[in-house]
Amino acid sequence: MSGSVPLPMEAYLAALAGLPAVGPAGLRRMLRSGSPATVWELVASGRLPAEHLPSRAAGAERLRVAAAGTSPAEVWARCRRHGVAVVPLGSPEFPDRLAADPDPPAVVFLRGEPALLASPTVAVVGTRRATGYGRQVAHDLAAGLTAVGVSVVSGLALGIDAAAHAGALSGSGAGPVGVVAAGLDRPGPRRNAALAREVARRGVLVSELPPGCAPEPWRFPVRNRLLVALSEAVVVVESARGGGSMSTVGHALHRDRPLLAVPGPIGAPVSEGTNALLADGALVCTGLDDVLCAIGRTVSPGGRSDGGGPGARDAAGPRPAPDVDGARLLEHLGWSPTTTEALVQRSGLDLAPAVRALGRLEDQGWVRRRGGLVERVGGGA
Repeated sequence: MSGSVPLPMEAYLAALAGLPAVGPAGLRRMLRSGSPATVWELVASGRLPAEHLPSRAAGAERLRVAAAGTSPAEVWARCRRHGVAVVPLGSPEFPDRLAADPDPPAVVFLRGEPALLASPTVAVVGTRRATGYGRQVAHDLAAGLTAVGVSVVSGLALGIDAAAHAGALSGSGAGPVGVVAAGLDRPGPRRNAALAREVARRGVLVSELPPGCAPEPWRFPVRNRLLVALSEAVVVVESARGGGSMSTVGHALHRDRPLLAVPGPIGAPVSEGTNALLADGALVCTGLDDVLCAIGRTVSPGGRSDGGGPGARDAAGPRPAPDVDGARLLEHLGWSPTTTEALVQRSGLDLAPAVRALGRLEDQGWVRRRGGLVERVGGGA
């Protein structure tokens, strides 16, 4: 069955977890038939009892065919080759937060530093179609959380997820947590491959699928419950009303996690979901202090928020009041990034004094200019 060297129980468990259409509840149901090795024998011979089949989509014959093309020994070898730990539910190494979840995985696959899963954590999530503003907020918020010892949890997708992980890696604080819907040999889009390697090196990657499993659309909403279970609070930076982040929101509400949303411009498609969450009672996130308050933790030394995006205090203390031209520019800037030309036109100032006033506002910490856009920086003067 496994050659001359007996395989550990984890090898059969990993092979079962990678079978098609086998979700977390289905795998737990299958394991009612016995040990992972026994269940594998039953699956491979098509004799798994009907009441222990994982789902209608995963009937006995489909499982038998899939098992015929799967070798537990090869699955186990891939885990070892990629440095992936296979941790069954009930073992001492299994993360406490996942064990306490109403829908725990029967097994998790970890790569990196598992101890981070017991540290202070906050999920930062949002749309793949993020704006530059949204990416900057996610980056700065994650950098601030990391700096005060809070690990940032996200999904390694493009957009907000990638920006949050990049922000978490920009300093030397708490390591990040990446929760993915595929095997840890392919933990995200190719464009994020280097980012995923760095998250594994300085933090930890989490999946309930063994190496070799490709992502499937149905697994992402299922994955999102792990992301929430591992977090003390969830921050949604940008999301459409029907975006994938709304699945994470549902899991957060079901698990009674504090839910925060970053307000966005009225009418912007990527802010419709977050603005709707705020209208429905989500906590407003205007910076690091809001998130720390939501999880019952104190702000950073001196009452400062280290890198929090809109609403974060300036680390150097109160900012000088803007002069007349600066105040006029701020009045017409609002909280949405815009081009210098558009801002000057709205303000009615001549170009030369407007540009000088913008320079003063940037030096004083009221605005920042990135990639041709002017963006207001929040804080209390």
